[in-house]
Amino acid sequence: MEETLVIDRIEGNIAICENRYNKIIIEINLSKLPEGSKEGTIIKYLDGKYRIDEKEQLNIEKRIEQKMNDLWN
Repeated sequence: MEETLVIDRIEGNIAICENRYNKIIIEINLSKLPEGSKEGTIIKYLDGKYRIDEKEQLNIEKRIEQKMNDLWN
């Protein structure tokens, strides 16, 4: 089953993540996450592994950039 999460914050060696669809908070040991995971990273749990969702991450970054441009211009 595929699950999409966003890393809300990191506390020690634990990532506090929020499910993007049902808003449930879960804790994941950093050792289980892909290299480069940090606060704000979008990850997917698929086939027993966590992976960074590069496409969704890029979409969010573009939306944030557009909102900032709209706000300041």
